[in-house]
Amino acid sequence: MNNITPIVGKIHEEYLLEQQRLNNEARKDRQSSGKLWPTDMFTKCDRKIYYHMVGTKSSNEHGFPTLDYFDGGNLAEAKTERALLHFANKRLSFIDGLEQYSVERSVRISNDMWSGEIDFVIKSKDRIILVEHKATSDSKFKNLDLPQLKHLGQLCLYGKLWFEKYGVMPELRIFYSGWGGFAEYVVSPNSKTIISEGFIKGKYHKKTRRKSVKHEIDRLEQLYVDIKQNNLIPLMLEKKHNGCEFMGNPSCSYYNLCWYGKSMDRQT
Repeated sequence: MNNITPIVGKIHEEYLLEQQRLNNEARKDRQSSGKLWPTDMFTKCDRKIYYHMVGTKSSNEHGFPTLDYFDGGNLAEAKTERALLHFANKRLSFIDGLEQYSVERSVRISNDMWSGEIDFVIKSKDRIILVEHKATSDSKFKNLDLPQLKHLGQLCLYGKLWFEKYGVMPELRIFYSGWGGFAEYVVSPNSKTIISEGFIKGKYHKKTRRKSVKHEIDRLEQLYVDIKQNNLIPLMLEKKHNGCEFMGNPSCSYYNLCWYGKSMDRQT
């Protein structure tokens, strides 16, 4: 019989579970803000939007695989922040058109319906750049499966809120951090498409998504009105998607309100 007990792994797991509980407590105000979030853009589950808008308490804690994935994203973002801060307010010679800049992290922005937090805002003499930061797996780089639609929607919504507040349309960039490389795109939404143009591990890559940011914003803002005024409860999904589970474990905070746990059967 194997009598070996994990030590480092169990400490790591318990640390992440403890941090989750502390973070949930600290984010109570955001969880009950009653507003839409930029992460709601192009979501497959409107019911999740309803739950967070009305302040529904989380029905379950994330399991270790999901927490470990989130923690990896936070570490990657902190690494990027160190690099941006290192060169901030210095004279640069290696980037054309950006000789000197300042940078802010976790910039809150909102209006009557939306509330969110921009990962990085870079400002120079004549440029304002909003940066959405994501960590991703190497398979996404190999399969050129970037940028993801939900991330594009989130970034474009930040651009809309910035323009509303300051009257200036910022440059939109999305940055993906991965093992041994990165991807970075300039994002340009128009009436019917979202164009992303940049580099993935040093190779030029351009993708056009035939999706309308305006249409999605209009759809969600109508959902906001329906929830607020009519207490509309959106229908459940017919089947789970990758936002419900991660590596076989619940990854949605409201998973147990929609699905039985291990049986994977739908609640009725």
